[in-house]
Amino acid sequence: MTSSVQSQFDKFAFGIDVDDNYRIVQFVKPSPEFDISHVGTLKIPEGQPKPYDECLRLHFHYCLRMYVSCPPPGVQGYSIEEIEGLQAAVGMFERDEDPPPLDDPIWDSDLGREVLRSVRAQRCADDGVHVPF
Repeated sequence: MTSSVQSQFDKFAFGIDVDDNYRIVQFVKPSPEFDISHVGTLKIPEGQPKPYDECLRLHFHYCLRMYVSCPPPGVQGYSIEEIEGLQAAVGMFERDEDPPPLDDPIWDSDLGREVLRSVRAQRCADDGVHVPF
């Protein structure tokens, strides 16, 4: 990773969704200084060491939390109460509780979709396995 890309990774401007074929997600609006929205997926050159999936997954989960709770300018913001309320409603804080099914209207909002991604990332990080919901 070049130093400019590493700097943006460290600032959580983008993350790598290990559970979606290593899809690169840019969380900040593309600009002339930083735009990797065209990259698509992470490709490791042959002979280069592959990053640990768990580290990338945790980083991606943190990106989601940062993006939802501290969105960049021009992106819809949500209060902590809204975020935590939806997280509680879908069982994010209860290990034994399954989230609502994907066709549940709770996932239809922008916040719902972000929380769903966060739920998936959290379950994957906690269990170390891919969650099929």
